[in-house]
Amino acid sequence: MLPLLLAWVSMGIMLGFHRQAQDVLTAVFGGRAPAPMQGQESVARGATIDWPRVMQMVHATQPTFTPARLLLPGPHGGDFALRGRFPGEWSDAASTIGIDPHAARVLSVDDARSAGLGMRISMGLLPVHSAAVGGAWWRTLALCTGLTPSVLLVFGTLFWLRRRRRAAMV
Repeated sequence: MLPLLLAWVSMGIMLGFHRQAQDVLTAVFGGRAPAPMQGQESVARGATIDWPRVMQMVHATQPTFTPARLLLPGPHGGDFALRGRFPGEWSDAASTIGIDPHAARVLSVDDARSAGLGMRISMGLLPVHSAAVGGAWWRTLALCTGLTPSVLLVFGTLFWLRRRRRAAMV
């Protein structure tokens, strides 16, 4: 159980320092970070977007792409993007399609299947760490591994207290 605990903690650290871990993984194993999208002008507040038309456009240009979530621009503007998967990916949102929803056009496509090994490892950290992949047995293993420190703390404290009481009796 200790090796799994160390692996889970390592993944958590790499997620916490994602950019640095991604840089190390791509340097060691190869790959590239996704190219920044070609920026569009910031969207005016209250502007109407025809989302069915946007999704039809995405499907027309990338018919095998399955969207999972929409990324909105930040408070200072930026790009809209759809995260999702292409066939053959095991993570549900590793690929990104940059979109301009007002013009209903695709700005960029970052297909995770074409990323190098280091980038694929980096993209796979979160689904593995959070047990989003692997089914029930992996979630059970993640649960047991996650509970291990608490169990060790409780039983370690109980054993220590019992040994202290014995020493006080003698």
